[in-house]
Amino acid sequence: MTAGMHAAALDTLPVPDMGPSVAVDADGFRLSQHFTEPSVIIGGNVTVDYELENRGAGARSDIALEIYFLLENTSLVSAPSQCRRQPSLSGQEILYCELGDFSAGSRRSFSVTVATSENSRPAVVASALIGDLRVDSSAPVVHDTLSDNDGDGISDFIETLRRTDPADASSVDDSIAAIDFMALYTPAAARLYPASIENRINGFVNAANSALYNSEARIRLRPVHFQLVPYAESGDANRTLTELMSGSHPAFAGVMELRQRYGADLVVLFDAAESETKCGLAPIGGFGMQGDFSDPAEMALGYAWVAADCAQDLVLAHEIGHNMGLTHSHREDGYGGTFDFATGYGVDEEFATVMATPSKFSVPNRTSIFSNPDLQCGEFACGRPQNEDMGANATATLNIVAPQVESWLPRTMPDLPSLHGRSLIAGSTSARLALAGQINDELGYTDSAGSGDVLRLVAEIEVDPEHIGLTGSFHILITADSREFHQLDREIGLTLWDGTLGGLRSATFERALRPIERFHIVDNYEVAANLRGIEIQIYLAYQIPGEIIYLHQPLRLRFTN
Repeated sequence: MTAGMHAAALDTLPVPDMGPSVAVDADGFRLSQHFTEPSVIIGGNVTVDYELENRGAGARSDIALEIYFLLENTSLVSAPSQCRRQPSLSGQEILYCELGDFSAGSRRSFSVTVATSENSRPAVVASALIGDLRVDSSAPVVHDTLSDNDGDGISDFIETLRRTDPADASSVDDSIAAIDFMALYTPAAARLYPASIENRINGFVNAANSALYNSEARIRLRPVHFQLVPYAESGDANRTLTELMSGSHPAFAGVMELRQRYGADLVVLFDAAESETKCGLAPIGGFGMQGDFSDPAEMALGYAWVAADCAQDLVLAHEIGHNMGLTHSHREDGYGGTFDFATGYGVDEEFATVMATPSKFSVPNRTSIFSNPDLQCGEFACGRPQNEDMGANATATLNIVAPQVESWLPRTMPDLPSLHGRSLIAGSTSARLALAGQINDELGYTDSAGSGDVLRLVAEIEVDPEHIGLTGSFHILITADSREFHQLDREIGLTLWDGTLGGLRSATFERALRPIERFHIVDNYEVAANLRGIEIQIYLAYQIPGEIIYLHQPLRLRFTN
């Protein structure tokens, strides 16, 4: 455990220690300095507590405390009468406190309060000195991310970020925040899923997007790049994640460049599990920052480690929740993340939300929902109001944080070109289907590929809301002449289709449909030379009992060169 840190939980990196800064000299005189709040909103007051104690055997006389830096970007509100402003020898304004004599065992404490302003950003800093005895502390000065003066449900801070008018309720941008993430995977993870490690990752993405949808969080996780990295299994997730974040291992030396190229707000490394109990690891972003992720340093925390063979399909949602400022629950951690209410929730023997640990609430699995007091989990609210003691509203937190994370890097990878689906039975549907080719990990999609190109065929379906949760299957039809069609069968591969609805075979396992279903039909396929001059048409559809939704315009893929 790093000095000055304390462990938040087994699947998070240590968070900053919010306790006092303490120093003791050789004669046993102790000095403590503590900002009473982890951060302060611009324009607010912040208090610094001081405690001095003579733990030595002899008396100490004429103790004078000098407080540096505190007054440089703040206004003094209150201080003890024995403290006065004065210039230091270097000319800067300090607070000089004449505290007199301290008998052996005596202790005194006092507080200093200052007011902040925009000029106080990024932090209020205080260095307290008694001779050679010194302690240093700071409190970040953050934006007010919650106030909503026009009552439109979007905070003034987010409206300013999205360039709408915080004073006009009709000026609204409530679009879904797209969090672009890059999926890296190790050889060990790829060996676990030889058919398609990338589709294994897509399964985690689909589960995460389902949880966000269920929670009424206006967020979507969008994969923008998949890549194998030559990292040998270390057996130590903490070490691996640290090496990933720092780029200190040769396998990760180019990760920051990749992140910039693909506009990846978050980066996740998928590896083989180090044990049967650890499925993921991530730092808690914006800890104690009251939802303000505008500090450029926050982007450096946007990394996570996930075990590809984890049996919990919500592990990616959970770790990205940590990246975006969420802790597990007040019961487990004793505190929230970026807000005190930025945490998970559960009810004993009933449920545990995405961030909470099921065993702590005597349930077998997580419920696919982030804490939200406005939603019901069975007979109980899925959270606690954020203004209450032990509040738990992860959804509100995510809706504040996501637009900021989305803006960390410019978007470089376009959305898949989707079209409204058609219903074979009802005739109309709100579903959207997308099918596109990508070659050589280029920034964009294509309808042609040449010999030697590395091809990925990506399918994505925004399921009709009326179909979410119903048992469904996915179908891929391929033809080169529009007369004879082959279909992708999950059991035997490519097989001839007899042209009947009853003859359709599923390309994947049948299961309950999620709001967004993404999968790769082909990934990392090197185009063979004997395909030159051929054009194929690929059709995409999904089926539920009594209904088929299909993409009426196929992807026409030409093989050139």
